[in-house]
Amino acid sequence: MIKWITIVFLSIFMGCSSAPATKKEKKVEITVVKHRVPPWITISQLESALRDDKKPDYILLTTMKCNSCRYLHAIMEQMGWTNKVLFVNMEEPWVKKLTEGTNIRILPTLVVTLGGRKSRTVAFSGLESIATALFEQFNTKIGNKRL
Repeated sequence: MIKWITIVFLSIFMGCSSAPATKKEKKVEITVVKHRVPPWITISQLESALRDDKKPDYILLTTMKCNSCRYLHAIMEQMGWTNKVLFVNMEEPWVKKLTEGTNIRILPTLVVTLGGRKSRTVAFSGLESIATALFEQFNTKIGNKRL
């Protein structure tokens, strides 16, 4: 009989145990940051941009797998520069084929095509140099000379 009373007694106390009222549970909030995908261009859009008379063309070679690329895109969104740059996805087969013989080793890479009598192309590689170049181009006073 004592055996049954002990089992009942233990089951009541073990089944109703709870945390003391003095301990507060900490709520953990998880913030998920979603990276927006930039407006990737197609090969026909790139061709038409390079053929038109509007210069300079800002072509950003990037991918969403690259942390620096995603961070640069976030900066560009905050600064309002995304509509001034052509985003080329380096994961696309046509881009891989197009850049096969070039020396592009660092992503992101910004290629700027300059018009005029002396057509030339300038490239910036890496997050810092691209952000600096874009800031100098898009945030200067109207009277200052640009690339």
